[in-house]
Amino acid sequence: MLGVERQGAIAIWTIARPQAKNALDHATLSELIDAVAEASRDRSVRAVVLTGDGHTFVSGGDLRELRGKNTPQDAERFSDLGWDLTRAMGDLPVPIVCAMPGPAIGGGAELALACDMRVADLRARISFKQVRMGVTTAWGTVPRLVSLVGAGTAARLLYAS
Repeated sequence: MLGVERQGAIAIWTIARPQAKNALDHATLSELIDAVAEASRDRSVRAVVLTGDGHTFVSGGDLRELRGKNTPQDAERFSDLGWDLTRAMGDLPVPIVCAMPGPAIGGGAELALACDMRVADLRARISFKQVRMGVTTAWGTVPRLVSLVGAGTAARLLYAS
């Protein structure tokens, strides 16, 4: 579930799935895509803050939802949804600030990297846990990460998560 609110010219998007530590499911990714489209159309929006409810930003993909979806087509659909979202975020004409109240794991790390800026609580950490599970990052993360921190640091972050 995505909470959407406004404080003046700032749109605040809160991923609120506490039962799943804000894990990303198809519905939440779709709601985020819709929120990006709405912010793109609304000329009064000057910035977006993306955050997670509670003490977690995003704990990754919702493994409970993904458990029953194990065909290549299922993986492709989920990957395409995340790719479409991060591409749309990059095309948004206003900055997106990621406010991380806690961990950004897997897809959460990819989502945080798609933002223009990240602000983190001391409890926050970024982990590409999917790499340890034999799953590649799929949402444009590698080139984005390399451009932010350089190839060596990006490799260390990806392999040591």
